[in-house]
Amino acid sequence: MMNRLDISDRQKDEWADSINSSQNPNTGWYGKVHTHTHFKEHTTAYTIAALHLIGRKPAHEFIWLKRLLSSKDEMER
Repeated sequence: MMNRLDISDRQKDEWADSINSSQNPNTGWYGKVHTHTHFKEHTTAYTIAALHLIGRKPAHEFIWLKRLLSSKDEMER
């Protein structure tokens, strides 16, 4: 799949807009908090990877990341 997706910049922007519509602007997480098969962490990671494949970025800052990186204890938690 890498380097084989041949779509225009306009199409990439449309895809990114659609993908980013599922991002919570207050937290930065994507999708539901928990689904039957994936937690928000997995959903967010997959979404970021999809955006990366089309050369786009998340629309909102990852608010949760600040706390995660604030200390070793938070990182381990």
